[in-house]
Amino acid sequence: MKLTPLDIQQMRFSTRLRGYDREEVDHFLEVVTSAYEEVLKDHQTLRDQLAGLERKLSEWRRKEETISQAVLATQDVVKDLKQNAGREAELIVKEAELRAETLVRDAQTQVAVMEGELVHLRKQRLVAIDRIRGVMQVFQTVLNTEDEERASEHLENGTQRDLQNLSLFHSK
Repeated sequence: MKLTPLDIQQMRFSTRLRGYDREEVDHFLEVVTSAYEEVLKDHQTLRDQLAGLERKLSEWRRKEETISQAVLATQDVVKDLKQNAGREAELIVKEAELRAETLVRDAQTQVAVMEGELVHLRKQRLVAIDRIRGVMQVFQTVLNTEDEERASEHLENGTQRDLQNLSLFHSK
């Protein structure tokens, strides 16, 4: 049975001979009632505080769970970002290597083409030199022939003049 302050206040004891002093008992019951009411009020206050603290604790636990989930999600995101960054870096390096290989291949091809052109130009130079030599030999031959013709003309002219001079000389 649960005892309330009202139960204490309304409690009546039977009287007997040589029993307790009624006023003292009533006074004591009032004091007990008052003290019991205070205890019940304190008890209710403590229950209210406990309920508030339990709500706060529950709220903090929810917040802690939310934070834990956020930390785990952040860790997953960071892990994914690192993996993606690593993959992206690998792709960039591979693309750079492929581009470098392509550039080297293109450069080697250009070198081979230029070397071929250089060989061709050297051959053309030799052919041109041979042609120029041939033309110069032709000119030399022509000049030599021309010189011989002049010399021969000069001889003829000189001989003819000499003959003319002789004939003039003889005719006199």
